[in-house]
Amino acid sequence: MPYRMIVGLGNPGQKYKFTRHNIGFLVVQELMKRWGAESAAQSGVNADVAKATVDDISLWLVRPKTYMNHSGSAVKAAIGKLGIDFSQELLVVADDLNLDFGRIRLKTNGRDGGHNGLKSIQAHLQMQNYSRLRMGIGRPAPGEDPADFVLGEFLATERDGLTDFLAQACDCCEIWMRHGAVKAMECHNTSTPTKPFLHADSSEIKEINMQKQCCRGTGKDKEHDGKK
Repeated sequence: MPYRMIVGLGNPGQKYKFTRHNIGFLVVQELMKRWGAESAAQSGVNADVAKATVDDISLWLVRPKTYMNHSGSAVKAAIGKLGIDFSQELLVVADDLNLDFGRIRLKTNGRDGGHNGLKSIQAHLQMQNYSRLRMGIGRPAPGEDPADFVLGEFLATERDGLTDFLAQACDCCEIWMRHGAVKAMECHNTSTPTKPFLHADSSEIKEINMQKQCCRGTGKDKEHDGKK
């Protein structure tokens, strides 16, 4: 049975729940609902772990409890415990200051981009060739401390679009899981921001949605890389 692990980055605790830095946690929580994942605590792994079986794929959903700057220790422990090939079977979801709110970008390699959670993961894995889904949270206002910005909660206008934004990210994760990173990048790396940040007319929005539905497919003609 092929394996996949999706890690959402964030900080544990109620006070961080709806901060920009925790959008990775929010995506994983939505995926747990989508796929009916159940808690599957793993000894020696300092993370909330849930497991689901989607078609013939064994899926692990992980939220480190180490705080953002030390995410790598939990991710490395989970990879070792579950026997994941991180170059093929790992996807990390994280916030990104360099993308506008509502935009997502999937990459399969690269530097940490100044993100402390990704920096910790790459320090522990000693590699950077793993998939990461970067979710745009926008830039702080001039003079605002970036640390304060990422630990701040979403604006009211952003909250209005958050449900659609999370759904878009979950769709991308599902394509990655079923068809691999290349197909997921084709479907989502050129997409426009989610509502209410779309500036396209209704016909353009309909076309975008049809393209994403086509990319998502039925799941019957799946391709799996890194099979166990």
